[in-house]
This record gives sequence, structure tokens and C-alpha cells, in this order.
Amino acid sequence: MVAFVQENLAACQTSSGNMAKMASTALSTIVMVLMFSMACGAFLGCPTDHEITAEETAKQLELEEYFVGHTHLPFFKPIDDFVDNTAGLLGLQSNQFRYILGMFAMFPLALLHRLLPNNPTLKHLYTLSCGLFASLYCFGTNTVVPLGSAVLVFVLLKVSFGSDTDEKYVKKKWIPVAYFSLLLAILSGIHIHRMFIDYGGYTLDISGPQMIITIKLCQVVWNVYDFRNKSEKYRHRNANALDVKDLNLLSFLAYIFFFPGYLAGPAFEFQRYLAFTELRDDYALEKRPSIAASLPSCFKKVVIALFFMFVTVVVAGYFNVNWML
Repeated sequence: MVAFVQENLAACQTSSGNMAKMASTALSTIVMVLMFSMACGAFLGCPTDHEITAEETAKQLELEEYFVGHTHLPFFKPIDDFVDNTAGLLGLQSNQFRYILGMFAMFPLALLHRLLPNNPTLKHLYTLSCGLFASLYCFGTNTVVPLGSAVLVFVLLKVSFGSDTDEKYVKKKWIPVAYFSLLLAILSGIHIHRMFIDYGGYTLDISGPQMIITIKLCQVVWNVYDFRNKSEKYRHRNANALDVKDLNLLSFLAYIFFFPGYLAGPAFEFQRYLAFTELRDDYALEKRPSIAASLPSCFKKVVIALFFMFVTVVVAGYFNVNWML
């Protein structure tokens, strides 16, 4: 018993030493980045202040309302009021502050996911619900774009790769390319529309998640295609191959709206999501670390995220974009 306590104390001391070293490194990096940015700004003669006119402010608020899309979602009004007031106190745009809150909300939601019973259906429902709420919270009714894209691809996959489909047809290499072209056209339409209404703007919109979802949907299409067209040449892709008959709408949408990676990614394979949810392969119970053992890694990622957020906000103040252009 004494030996066990000593081992745990030693582990805690080692962990504390590593955390202190990491914090010291991060602080030193911040100082160096700030000094370098100030020196560059002074050397370039870049003005750090820009007076925002009332017209610009009104236009920005109009665009934020459009991109957030809460006009037809009145139940978000209390949250929107809190976000607007707090963002004003912090000197941030409300859409940026809303996005930051959404990102950090993923941590407690992920912890609750960890505590769920080992029931894949329940986990799919929880994942999909959290992902949809995050999307509605940040982008409102614009959520119809990623949701519609996912449902469209799901239906087309069931039709084009169904069990009754001609084998000669499913071997056509242009099929995944056609899916990619369709998804790229949807994504391009979002970007082009944004250029028309907010050219050179910086308001957060649904295009961010849609880019991640486009990658995911293309991956699923190729996974289904690989299942019907297995070959030695591409045998490294067989592990992620997917039988379209095993594809159901709930798990598919839960994968697309996987809440920890919905707002900023990354994209990953559908089979990996299933293994994570069903606690198998690399995510089996016997391989999974305890919550306490996962906290240092979680804290490290939070520190890294805060660091880059700080750098982005503070350093950008030394470089006036309009002047630089």
C-alpha cells in the first residue's frame, strides 16, 4: 500500500514538473511573439488603430445576424443577449465570442459522452444532438446546408450503391468524382455567395463546418466505393471500406455532426468513429485510460488552444489589414 502511494506521488510530481515546464515554454513563446510583432509593426509603420464608422458597425451587425441565422429561432434569444453583452465587455465580436464558447463547451460535453453507458445507439443520439445544437447555436438556420448535404449524399449512396445495382456500374471510377464535384459545387456556392454579400469580410459563417463535412462525405463515398471494388493495388484502403447496407442514417449523421470536431475539425474516417463509439479496436475498454489519466492531455490541448487564440487576437492588432493590402 505504501509503495502504491509513493508511486502515485512520484507520478504526480513528474506530471506537475512537465506542466510547469510546458507553461514556462508557452509564456516565453508568447513574450517572443509579442516582441517580434511589435518590432515588425513599428518597422513597417503599420497603424494599430482603425476608427470604425457607425455605417461599418451597422453593416457588421447585419451580417452577424444573417450568418448566425437566429431570426427564426427565438429560443436562442436569452443566449444571444448574454453573448452580445459579454462580447461587448471583452471587446470581441459576438459571433467570435459565440464560436469560442461553443468550442470550450465541447470539453464538458465530451466528458458526459465518456460517462454514457456502452450503448452505441444512445451514443449516436447524444453525439448527433450535441452536434446539431452546436451548429444551431453558432449558425442557426444555416445548419440546413450541412444537414441537407449529408442527407442528400446518404440517399444517393443508398440508390447508387444498393445491392441491386449493376456491378459494372459501381465499378465506374467517375462515380466518386461525381460526388466530389457535387459537394465541391455546394461548398463553392457558399463561398461565392459570401463574396457577394461580405467581400473581404471576417464574419464567421457555415462555410467552416461545411469544409470539414465535405471532406467527411467524400471519405464515406470512397469507403463505399472501395467495398464494392476491392483490389490488391489499394488494399491499404480496405480497412476503411464500408458496405452501404450497413450504413444507417443515425450513425451516419452522428459521424457528420460529431460535436468535438464539428466547428473546427479534424475530419476522420467513418470506421474510426464507429470503433470509438462501440469501444472496439484501439478504443476498447481495456486500452482506454481513466478520466484522471486523460486530464493532463486535455489540459495541454486547452493551453495550446488558448495560446493560439491569444496570439491571433493580440498580434493581429499590430497589423492593420487594410493598410497592409
